[in-house]
Amino acid sequence: MFEHVEDAGDIVMPGMGLQVVFEALRAAKGAPPIVLLHSRFRPAHRAAALERALAAEFTGIVVSTQVIEAGVDISSRTLITELAPWPSIVQRCGRCN
Repeated sequence: MFEHVEDAGDIVMPGMGLQVVFEALRAAKGAPPIVLLHSRFRPAHRAAALERALAAEFTGIVVSTQVIEAGVDISSRTLITELAPWPSIVQRCGRCN
């Protein structure tokens, strides 16, 4: 399932199914490291998860809500997202390089 993950920082940005996606990825055999980020984390937990996701040695998947859409300097080769308003799609596409 994860053989296609070639680079650090693959980002999945689901909305309502965020924790379901996170748990499914985490439970999958051969899963790379996975970080969950959302605005409902307490500030200390969100800061720790963001620090882990942004670490140079991180080579996994970030599952996040819009919390990383603006104000966080992160990019990836792959982005999987739900449908969203056009401005949000443009913002998210700016995370791919």
